[in-house]
Amino acid sequence: IKYYAARDMIGLGALESLILDPNIEDISVNGINKPVYIWHRKYENLPTNLIFKEHKILDNNVIRLVHLGGKHISTANPIVDAALPGGHRLHATYRNEVSPHGSSITIRKFREVPITIIDLINNGTINYIIAAYAWLLMENRATATVIGSTGSGKTTTLNALLSLVPSNTKIITIEEVKEINIHHNNWVPLLVRFSYLGDKSSTISAFRLVKAAMRMRPDILVIGEVRGEEAYALFQALSTGHGGMFTMHAEDTNSALQRLLSKPMNVAPSYIQFLDLAFVIRRVNVNNKLVRRIIAIDELLDANTRVRMFEWNAKNDKFIMRKLQESVKLKRVAQMNGYDTNGLMHEIGRRIKILYWLNMNNIKDFREVTEILQLYRNNPITFD
Repeated sequence: IKYYAARDMIGLGALESLILDPNIEDISVNGINKPVYIWHRKYENLPTNLIFKEHKILDNNVIRLVHLGGKHISTANPIVDAALPGGHRLHATYRNEVSPHGSSITIRKFREVPITIIDLINNGTINYIIAAYAWLLMENRATATVIGSTGSGKTTTLNALLSLVPSNTKIITIEEVKEINIHHNNWVPLLVRFSYLGDKSSTISAFRLVKAAMRMRPDILVIGEVRGEEAYALFQALSTGHGGMFTMHAEDTNSALQRLLSKPMNVAPSYIQFLDLAFVIRRVNVNNKLVRRIIAIDELLDANTRVRMFEWNAKNDKFIMRKLQESVKLKRVAQMNGYDTNGLMHEIGRRIKILYWLNMNNIKDFREVTEILQLYRNNPITFD
C-alpha cells in the first residue's frame, strides 16, 4: 500500500516501473482496455499486462505526467510535449479532443548512460574502420548530419560522434527536449521553450537559440533535429567556419538534401558544400531481428555531388568500403596535419588498434572511453 501511495502521489504513477526499467526505450498508452506497449532493447515491441480500464484513470495519469513535466494539458490545449524528471520525453493527448480513443501517452526514455563508439561497434551499427574514419574526421571538426526515421537511432549516433570531439572544444547543443548527453565540460545545452495558450511572446524557438548560440563563440553548434528556419541559420554558421552537427528525418541523403533546400528550411544550394558528411541510419532486419545499421556514409562536395564512402550490404551484414585514399575529406585532414598518403593510412590503422584494444579490454564506460581517446589526442606516441 505504501508503495502504491508513494508511486501515485510523489512518483511517476502507474507507468513508473516501466519508466524505471533501463531496458525499455519507448512506452505507448493508446487508450483504455488496451495493453500498454513497450519497445524493449532486446525483444522489441511487446504488450505488457498493464491496462487502463477507465477513461478517468487514464486522464488523471496524463494530467499528472504533464504536470511533472511542468506543463498544462486541457481540452483547450489537448496536445503537449514535455520533459519528465530524468529527462524522458513525453508526448500526451487529452480525452477525445484529437483522438476518438481518448487520452494517449508516448514516452521516449532518456538514456542516462550514453552509448559510446565502442557500443556502436559491438552492436554492429558500424565497424572498426568506420569508427576510426569518423574519429579522425570529428577530431578535425568535420560537419555532419545523421539521417533516419523515427526511432532509428539518430540521436544515439549523434551522441557517440560527439564523444569523438576534442575535450577543449566548445560545444553548444540546441534541442526541444534534452536527449544529448555527453561527457564534456566545455558544453552548453540549450532548450527550446514553447508558449502556452497562444502566447507567442514567451516562445524561444530553435532559430532564436541558434542566433543566441553564435554570440557564445561555439566551436561546434549542434541541433538535435532540424525542422525549419533554424537549418538556414545553422548553415550560415557553417559557412563562416564553425563546426556543426544535426539530425533530420529523411530516408536517404538525396531526400535530406531536398528537404534542406526546400521550405521551410530554405538552405541555399551554395551552402551545402559546408556540410562534410551524411550518416544514414536505419532499423533493418538481420536474422529475423530488428537492428540498427549505418547503411550509408556520404561525403558531400556540393548540392549535386557526393561520394559514397561506406555502404551496408544486407546480404551478409557487412560494410562495403571505398578506398580511404579516395576520401576527399580525409585528404583535407591529411593536408591540415601534414600527413602523406602512407601517414594517413598509418594514423587510421593506429586508431583501429586503439578501438580494438578498448573493446577487448571491455572498456565501454562513456567516461573511460572519452578520456582514453583524449589521452591519445594529447600524446599519441605513448600508444605505440
